[in-house]
Amino acid sequence: MTFDWYSALQAQAMRLRPGPAAFAALAVLAFGIALLLEARQRAATEARNALDIAAEDDASCARLGAPPGTVRFASCAAELRAIRRRHAERLAGAPGWF
Repeated sequence: MTFDWYSALQAQAMRLRPGPAAFAALAVLAFGIALLLEARQRAATEARNALDIAAEDDASCARLGAPPGTVRFASCAAELRAIRRRHAERLAGAPGWF
């Protein structure tokens, strides 16, 4: 009886071939990494937006005669926050595409 090298190599290749479970595990891993990166990016974007809004508030109130550090600035900034909150509520309640 002779050794069949072709059948032996084919059997070894079949053992090394990744199955559907390996591809599913890889897809889950990739999806998890994407979620982590997206969460980090979202946090950075929200922090940047908060800084931009604070700078806009300072500039807008100063233009309206209430520079930062004055009593009028506090009420001006509070009114701008209220305007932004109402605007966000309107956007949240508006019908969208989905």
